[in-house]
Amino acid sequence: MHKQRMAAVSAVLVLTCSAWAFVGQEQGFNIGAANFITWPGGVGLVEGGHKAVFCQEQSVAGGWNAPSGFQKAAGLFNQTASTGGSGPAWIGQTAKIGGGQEQGTGTWGHPTTSQGQQMGVGFTTSIVKPWGSGTATASQSFVGGQTQTLMSPTTVGTQSQFVGVREYANVVGGVTADPTVNNAIKIDLNQGQLTTVPRPPQWKP
Repeated sequence: MHKQRMAAVSAVLVLTCSAWAFVGQEQGFNIGAANFITWPGGVGLVEGGHKAVFCQEQSVAGGWNAPSGFQKAAGLFNQTASTGGSGPAWIGQTAKIGGGQEQGTGTWGHPTTSQGQQMGVGFTTSIVKPWGSGTATASQSFVGGQTQTLMSPTTVGTQSQFVGVREYANVVGGVTADPTVNNAIKIDLNQGQLTTVPRPPQWKP
């Protein structure tokens, strides 16, 4: 009886050690905006813009002794322009913002953990005020960030990246002035992690 009980316990242990698990998830966001104003001149004021706020979050867990992951991204985008006065004016703004997060881990073979983050911001602003008095103003900004954590029975990895950017232009025209403003900015952020843990030697009776 004693020998039979030991054999049953040994079989359970072999099955438990050979079990494996995998966790993988990803998320992304994109913001595209364009703002164009044409002012022929005269009395009054014209303005336009966009505003966007986003937040996304996800997590996954496989239970005891299994991989788990967490991802979060959030940001605030603002785009405004205005013009007025007796002289004509043209304002153009474009914005493209995007990001992504990926992570995955497995506990079979040689346990491997990998994750990556990407985020990019691109702005352009153009102001043309060929003649006449008045003002033209344009501004756009983005503040945002990403963070993620990936845990497995053998490794822990964490990544975070944040960006704050603002593009601004202002023109005050005169009777004979002919000002032109062209702005452009581009920011790209990337991170990556990869960890491989050698599988420990297995004891065989």
